Amino acid sequence: GPIPRWKIWAFIAAVILLFLGGLSYGYFFFLPVMFSFLAENAVQSGFKPTWSITYWTQLTFLLMISFGLAAQLPLVMSSLARTGIVSYETFRDRWRYAVVAIFAFGAVFSPPDPFTQIMWGLPLVALYFISLGITKFAVLSKRASEAVSTVAIARERLHIIGGIFVLSAGLVY
Repeated sequence: GPIPRWKIWAFIAAVILLFLGGLSYGYFFFLPVMFSFLAENAVQSGFKPTWSITYWTQLTFLLMISFGLAAQLPLVMSSLARTGIVSYETFRDRWRYAVVAIFAFGAVFSPPDPFTQIMWGLPLVALYFISLGITKFAVLSKRASEAVSTVAIARERLHIIGGIFVLSAGLVY
């Protein structure tokens, strides 16, 4: 049947919030630490760091977009599992490949030093495992919705869902 409007709006809101969360991590944490680290290492090595506004803007834009897109991971995984395109068990069993892919993706989108690549990869690995939990919930809710109303359960446990949202927002901040 047709998809209820509230689900469409919830999906759009999740995309926007996750994207903003990724941007926030990149802008408020990753970029200041990365630029400070790179400048310090350059000075200690005897180089004088010079910043071109064009290169700085390009690097910042690329990193911000990469964090915004990477933050979509929970939504992508849960959507793929809920629709049956990729099973939850596949995500769960192939986590090692996901970790390698995350660091490979980070190597493309971050400067070529190990420190910033680790700063890029570790939060995404953590996000992958959080996404596994969300994906498991999405799959279980789909299976259970045939017997029990998901909306009724969500209303009954609104305090838990709200707590998870507040905790997640706090962790992103």
